[in-house]
Amino acid sequence: MAADAALTLPGGGPDRSRAASARTAVARRRLGPRWQIGGMDFRRAFRAAAVSFADVVARVPDGRWDEPAEGDRTLRELAARAADSGLRQVPSVLATPADEVARASSEDYWLVARPSDDSAEGLAGVPVGDLVGLATQALGRVEDDALVTTRAGGMRVRDWIPTRTLLLVMRGLDVAAAAGVELFLAPEVYADVAAQAARTAAMAGDGPAVLRALTGRVAGAVQQRDGDGSAVEPGGGDGGAVQPGGGGDTIQSGTFRGDD
Repeated sequence: MAADAALTLPGGGPDRSRAASARTAVARRRLGPRWQIGGMDFRRAFRAAAVSFADVVARVPDGRWDEPAEGDRTLRELAARAADSGLRQVPSVLATPADEVARASSEDYWLVARPSDDSAEGLAGVPVGDLVGLATQALGRVEDDALVTTRAGGMRVRDWIPTRTLLLVMRGLDVAAAAGVELFLAPEVYADVAAQAARTAAMAGDGPAVLRALTGRVAGAVQQRDGDGSAVEPGGGDGGAVQPGGGGDTIQSGTFRGDD
């Protein structure tokens, strides 16, 4: 896909960057009461992820858009595919009713979803902020339990939208890393998407590997912390750290690699 056929994404000039960051801060304040054990409402989580993704796009330096980002994709193409799958397709999916449930959970969706061959052409000149507005407005017009037709079959809105949230967060992190900027997102949104990813990995047979990574038992993984907040050495208490790939601890599924 040609870079200029993907998405005319704004650059990250100082004024625009400050304005975008300010909008993100306001959006985070509007999220309301803090998330608790039950998780964040899926609508608020999606809105937060969408706003944060748009903020990252706004802060990408102008000269970075045509640089390689992932495989043979440029940064522009990577961001465009994420905007297409995570935002542009939302109104059309929510407007297409389904007769029955084919996938009863977000995790079930990811287990059968495959990377789409669709291009992100047709997004040229469309500001990402407009896509965020259209997607959130469409979400506001449907009920939680409404059945809609997704690429994996019929799903309830409350089960499908979290897959868009995960995609926006995951790809937002990819764009941020490639551009050398930071993704600003509330911890409760990270908690929700991490839980979705962990449940999917467990259903795909990768539960032990994910759990070991999250508790610091795989080299280079998330650092485990003790009750007082101090870091605990990876592998502490079970005979030492497990090296990636050793003992079956490497996550093999690649479930979340595509833009679905």
